Amino acid sequence: TQPNTTVLITPRANIVGHSANVTYSVTLNAGQTYSARTTSLAATPSLAGSIISSNKPVAVTVHSGALSSAGCMSTTGDQITTTEHIGTDYIIYKNNAFNERIYVLATQNATTVEVYKSTNSNTMINWGETHQITTNVNDTVIYIKTNKPVYVYHLSGNGCR
Repeated sequence: TQPNTTVLITPRANIVGHSANVTYSVTLNAGQTYSARTTSLAATPSLAGSIISSNKPVAVTVHSGALSSAGCMSTTGDQITTTEHIGTDYIIYKNNAFNERIYVLATQNATTVEVYKSTNSNTMINWGETHQITTNVNDTVIYIKTNKPVYVYHLSGNGCR
């Protein structure tokens, strides 16, 4: 970030030092970082759908630690982009992982999510809501089509290492 960057954060869940749905600000200087973490160790509530804005460019990294699948522990993370750069069409190539998941996060109300795979489905979600898509052995390629821009987060693995 640049000197005197003001970041406004509205967390979707309670985080250490701040309540859910209450906006607060953090001022960062060049080279500084800020980390927000939920007060709960459970999978829900989640910070998905939190709002982050700033007066200068910043990088936002999302991560989750200690994910458990079939007795294996994993950490996952990704750096997300601004809503100006997200889309409405996504193609996901399924891995052969156990318990693979795809999450679609709406950025606007009345977002329709059409999922084309071995069994097709459609649903509607609103701003800040997440739709979870599970995969099965018959899925190879999953196509997601929405009527409004969404974030898509694909979690997969490759066994215990």
